[in-house]
Amino acid sequence: MATASAVPLPSVSASTADASPGAAKQATFASVMVGTQAEHVRIFRVGSRAVVARGTRLVGWAQSHAAYVADAHVGDALPTSGASHVQAVGGIWPDIAVVSGQKDLAEYAGPNSVLFLERQGALAASKAAFIDVPRMAALSKGVAYLFVPEGTHFIGGLDTGRCGKTTPTELAILAIAGDRKITTPRAVPSFFEQALETDAAGRAFVVGGDMCRAGAFIASLDVSPLQLELVPGSDACTERTNTEGMPFTHAHLFPSASGGLYVLLANQAASPHQPDDAKRRTGACATPPRVLERSATGTWSAARVLPENASAIDPAGTAWAITNHHTVMRFPAAGAPTELALDASCAQAGTKLTEIVSVIVPFADQPWITVTYEGDHTGLCVAYL
Repeated sequence: MATASAVPLPSVSASTADASPGAAKQATFASVMVGTQAEHVRIFRVGSRAVVARGTRLVGWAQSHAAYVADAHVGDALPTSGASHVQAVGGIWPDIAVVSGQKDLAEYAGPNSVLFLERQGALAASKAAFIDVPRMAALSKGVAYLFVPEGTHFIGGLDTGRCGKTTPTELAILAIAGDRKITTPRAVPSFFEQALETDAAGRAFVVGGDMCRAGAFIASLDVSPLQLELVPGSDACTERTNTEGMPFTHAHLFPSASGGLYVLLANQAASPHQPDDAKRRTGACATPPRVLERSATGTWSAARVLPENASAIDPAGTAWAITNHHTVMRFPAAGAPTELALDASCAQAGTKLTEIVSVIVPFADQPWITVTYEGDHTGLCVAYL
């Protein structure tokens, strides 16, 4: 029987900025695993752990400043054959929800996705059936929430016909308790959900925009109809994107070590493919990203301005950004920024690196990156500071 095994911590190389004896050393990103186009590798934060998926399986887990553990049994019960892959994971370890499936869109023919819930220390398939394709998952008070947007959800345009209507309507979020679907969360018709997140206390939240009002809105999924709360300052820019008609200012959620949530606000990026949107990046719509913390009691911190390319916030409030020369920048709340490079194992895992796709920071100062290599390979790398 296979057993869990710890992968040694990546080596730490001396910083090129100061290589004198006794100087602080700067960690670099080292490769943890490499997948293929058909067997993508991903990491999902779930509270005190982060679980790693490879293709159809969960293959291991990580904890704060500890070696990555390759565990052949963390994903027991998940399908191991066919075209299924891990589509979404959410919750707080060990209470997690995992969705496995093979469809990209609900309209496609093929087997439906399956929800797996942790029961008595192991994953077990829920009997609740659904044809939708989950993109994200969250878990709160024993209810799994699955974000199931249709293929046109993010390009639906500005539906002004919803303005002024107050009767709550169902969201593109399934609610499943054990083996049964329960009442779908509802909100005012103009609300446009964009992402789910579970905070450190195990409460599920949704964030999104509004088709008729400027700004980003956040709400707990434990109360329906949703009690939408405007993220402070998110309504300063009143422009809307040319393609989907949504507010220029987008919000992204990240768990805070204090038990609340960080909200990263970022305006629509300039793009040569959307010249009309680029023209709208003036005044409040041209402000750089900023991060606010919403405490567990619902109070808000002041906004902290971040560099233009900041894309992730770790539980301690440190911001992270991918540069255009294959490195990652660390921006602490206080002190100077630092730049983290990739070591040889990550930069060329048998083939040449093509892109750093995303940075995910499930624990303070433990950034992970997803990367792509020539030949349609994907990879995961980690740095321990």
